[in-house]
Amino acid sequence: MTESSFVVFDATATGTTTIELCDISGKQVIQTQRMLPGGRHTFSISGLSIGVYTLRITSEAYFYTGELVCNVTGSGSEKIMFVSGNLKPTLQINLKSVESLAPMQNNTGDQLLFTCISDIYTTVIPLIPSQSITVTANFVACTHADGNNYATVGSKP
Repeated sequence: MTESSFVVFDATATGTTTIELCDISGKQVIQTQRMLPGGRHTFSISGLSIGVYTLRITSEAYFYTGELVCNVTGSGSEKIMFVSGNLKPTLQINLKSVESLAPMQNNTGDQLLFTCISDIYTTVIPLIPSQSITVTANFVACTHADGNNYATVGSKP
């Protein structure tokens, strides 16, 4: 993103939705909550400084996460604002797999850490890219005898 970005998502059920943006260290930059009906909703995000951010959209019925890369310093007054909502009911689909393309700007030598989550599985992929690449996460069950699930470390592509 440059000065601002739009985030569009489907609320699969009516309820309180929390939208949270954290910086690369995990520190919360801004958060907002809003009661949303089921349907497709659009929010704008603006005022961010240069950096990589994690976006989390959560409610009791759904959870979305993604990354935002801001390459222009904003006003320093971070804002998450509701833009619009399509109140038509959304079609709920139980996906078995999802393919996502997220172009990222980085410099040679930058150290990246991809945390990929699917249901109870987490794969962490450390990477120092030297060229344009596609990162693919393979999820492996790592469940301890006490029933806790643990992240696995993925290999470099």
